Amino acid sequence: DWPNDIAALQAMVSEGALLPGNMFGGKSVAPVGAANSEVMIISDLPDQDETSAGILGSGKSGALLAAMLAAIGIELKASYWTTLGTTIPATGELPESALPQLSEFVRHQIGLVRPKSVILLGATAASAMLGEPFAEARQSLRHFNHDVRNMAVMTTFHPRTLIMRPAYKAQAWKDLQMFAKRDIA
Repeated sequence: DWPNDIAALQAMVSEGALLPGNMFGGKSVAPVGAANSEVMIISDLPDQDETSAGILGSGKSGALLAAMLAAIGIELKASYWTTLGTTIPATGELPESALPQLSEFVRHQIGLVRPKSVILLGATAASAMLGEPFAEARQSLRHFNHDVRNMAVMTTFHPRTLIMRPAYKAQAWKDLQMFAKRDIA
């Protein structure tokens, strides 16, 4: 049974409850943000520095993401950010076989948060949530239907990728500009 409110879900993830994403071992990092956030951010895994602190967004990737979103008028702290895996597997990557259950749990969170738009960070999030390769998903805004609601979805580079490969920042900026022009009726 999955929690039916965000505060309970966040607490259960933090406590290491048997929820999808918490099964890989190590310290759990709960989603952050309020249940009524207009923008929801979905990534693959917390980063090592976030796992050490126990807070999603507390590391270098979170600082870069906050700056990226601020550039288009979105405050990271006003958004809801979740990860497919709330613990980091020993391999550092999510097993392909786990993606269907992990994406189902994230869809459950979408139903609780009811955002107006979604940002997918990285190839794993794009594959799990849209069933599309990263390069294809980045070409244009997609739409995600959930509970008869249609949300604009943007796929872009995970901030950890931009930290390792700064040359991709120009492409990420184009993605952000496209997202800034989305229809959020």
